[in-house]
Amino acid sequence: MYPAFTHVPGTPCRATLPHRRNLSPKRPRVNFSCTANASRSNPAIAVDNVSFWWKSGRVALDKVSLRVAPGELAMLVGPNGCGKSTLLRVVRGLLIPSYGSVQLSTPCAFVHQNPDVQMLFPSVATDIAASVPKRPDMPVDEIRDSVIEAMEAVGLSPPEKYMRLSAHRLSGGQRQRAVVASALAMRPTTMLFDEATASMDPVNRAELVARVRRVVSERSIAALWVTHLLEELDVADTIIVMRGGKITAHGPRVAMMPLIYEMQDQV
Repeated sequence: MYPAFTHVPGTPCRATLPHRRNLSPKRPRVNFSCTANASRSNPAIAVDNVSFWWKSGRVALDKVSLRVAPGELAMLVGPNGCGKSTLLRVVRGLLIPSYGSVQLSTPCAFVHQNPDVQMLFPSVATDIAASVPKRPDMPVDEIRDSVIEAMEAVGLSPPEKYMRLSAHRLSGGQRQRAVVASALAMRPTTMLFDEATASMDPVNRAELVARVRRVVSERSIAALWVTHLLEELDVADTIIVMRGGKITAHGPRVAMMPLIYEMQDQV
């Protein structure tokens, strides 16, 4: 059995994990407790001194710490194999860290690099509608309005053109827009993006990143975005650089960009 936990929707859920060597060899024990609503002083994403190593003993993350506040878009860059995607999975709870603690405000939306693993329903509309938070007495028109709002937010306009289409009738970029629309339809307080624009051409990529930037700000979402594309950093609030499983530099975009261009061959 996986460890059980409880949380109050819309509030951060804190996971404090002791060192693996102090745990039962059968199953790591994880304790969850709710904290106050996220704020600048109490971030929606908080990673404290997190390390992770695989069963082989290879260290993937080494004492990583970061904060992402509501309304902030933090972009994580670094060479292939430096631990970016592993960190994202630890934050989401898909991997249990070997040491450290993670605080994540829920609901949390995760956008993968490959949209095909996330589009599961017969049409774009039903796929997005499945993510809309439901009430027992919720009118169908209200669900439809939420679907349309999410589609317009990512540039699938006019929505009527795409709603009845299946995933295989969309381009790779359109599928990724639909996946991001599904994520937004959840009304998340946190969002995690794992190289989410990899299937898109440069023009559509720039447009989607700008749209996500706008929604993150308008809805006060805390977003952590993994990328290897330097042009995407132009809309970031914060830039975090990883190498060899460690955070080697981080700071506001304006302060970080000169450093990024100096070391662009390394990220």
